[in-house]
Order: sequence, then C-alpha cells, then structure tokens
Amino acid sequence: FQGMLHYFNKSSALKKSLTEANKVHRTTEELCLEIVMDFHPGVYNMIKEEGVVLEDELMCNVSKTNKFIESSVCFMRKVRSIYDIDHDIFFPCSEKLVEEPSILMFYNSYDFFLALQENRSELLYTLEKLKHKYMRVIVVLNNFQKLETALKRLYNGKYISEVRNSLVPGEQRKKTSKKSEELEKLKFKAEDLHVEITEVAVLCGVHVFPMANAANFVEWSKNILLNVSRSRYETLLRNIECSHLHVKSGQTPLEVFEKSLEQFNMITKAKSQRVSSEYPSFQSFFQDISNIRKGPDGKNLIPPSSLEAIQI
Repeated sequence: FQGMLHYFNKSSALKKSLTEANKVHRTTEELCLEIVMDFHPGVYNMIKEEGVVLEDELMCNVSKTNKFIESSVCFMRKVRSIYDIDHDIFFPCSEKLVEEPSILMFYNSYDFFLALQENRSELLYTLEKLKHKYMRVIVVLNNFQKLETALKRLYNGKYISEVRNSLVPGEQRKKTSKKSEELEKLKFKAEDLHVEITEVAVLCGVHVFPMANAANFVEWSKNILLNVSRSRYETLLRNIECSHLHVKSGQTPLEVFEKSLEQFNMITKAKSQRVSSEYPSFQSFFQDISNIRKGPDGKNLIPPSSLEAIQI
C-alpha cells in the first residue's frame, strides 16, 4: 500500500490522477455517465413500442447488446480506478467496463403471471439464482394496472352473466372474446395479483415493482440509476452495515446520516432532518425500512419514490 502511494506521488501528473480518482464531489451528470444500462433487445423493443426512446430519457449510456438472460437489464460501469477496500482509497487504472451488483428484470405483467401459473418453479428458480449472483434483484411488472383492471372487468362480467342466467334460465350467453380467454388462462383474480407479488418477493428475496406503463418505468428508474451510480463512491452505500466506522472528521453520525439521505432524489436538507428527528441513526432507520412511520403531522417522512430507491 505504501509502495503504491509512493509511486503515485512521484510526479505531479500521477499525483493529480490519484486526487481525481478520489474526488469526493461528483455531479449527478458525471456519475450517471459512468453507467451503462444494457437492455436485452426484447426489453428495449417492448419499451420502444410504447413510444419511449430510452436514449433521450435516461441520463446514462444505453445499450441493447445484453444477451445474458431474457427480460434482463444489466448495470455496467466505466471505471478508471480500482478500489482498495482495506484502506478505503481508489487507485487510478486504464478504463474498463465492470458489472454492478444489481440487475433489473423487466416483464410484461401478463407474461409474468402466466409464467407463474404455467411454469412457476422455473420462474422462481431463475429469480433465486439471480439473487445468489447479485446483491440486488429488481423485478419490474409493466402495464400492471392495465392487467388488474382487465381482470376486474372479466370477473364482474362473469358475475353479471351468472346473475342474468339465474334470473332468465336458458338465456344465450355472449361468446367469450379472445382477450377474455387469454385472461382466464391466468386463473387469477385482480386481488390475487398483489398476494402473488408479495410471495415472490419473500420466497426469492427480490424487490418487485408494479408499473403503469413504460413512461412510468423510465421516470421511476431515474432514482434507481442515481442509487446505482452513487454506490461506488458513497462509503455508506458501499457498506451500510459498517457506516459508523467511516465517519469523517468533524461530523457526527447524525450529520452523516442526514447528508447520505440528501444524496437521494427529492430529499432536501429539511426532509433529511425531518427523518432524523424520528430516526436518530442508520440502525434505527433500516430496522424500520419496510414500514417507515409517518411524521407527527401524519404525512410521509420520505417521498415514496425516494424510499423505493433507498430500499433497493
């Protein structure tokens, strides 16, 4: 370690490169431009069909060369440094592309629930296997509300038809549409969907997020992108469990907690202080992370989208 430090202090150019590698403050743009979101072509095209141009919407680099697994979106990072975890320092190196320990699985909601119905063990095995490889596995269910509404209409229609048949025996039933036949293959009612989501999340240890549409997904993913992009440089995000060991001189643990919250989108200084007034430490906050209580005024302590990013 001392030898490496000596080498990088041999000239002003080397010393400058070491300083740059350990720069504390990076702009959001600088952070996001390090990230490459590599979409499986099927996912990229599914989003494109809804009129969303990912390259125009996301602050990071976008690629569609991902052949790892169908439905996946991998997070890659362009790095020019190597992190020494023992001494908490970055050493410069030639640029290379490394994979982040997070992966996103993007499904059409209908296809996901059909797979749960027809190939449940295979789908769960895939997600469990991903959880063993990645620190975070995020499952996105696109067009969820559309499916939920369609199922409500289907079963409401069935109920009305049954009532009519009981009142007027022998009345000819309407022919079942192709769309209704497809929905019936799911064998789920609308209220079953959230139960299934919870079960998948618990069994596989993944995060599941229903989305209204592709535009909603892109807006939501900006928080995830910021979280992933900052994770390499935020000591607290690199190792949240040991955060109390990395407090900078002159800062109290409470100040570090508040500053770290402010790194997330939509969390201002006032909001971070509002959180710290209810949760005075990282430990107390993360013990309650899945059920953060409301403030004294009955309002959310943290915007829901920001809380989702922190949970991931």
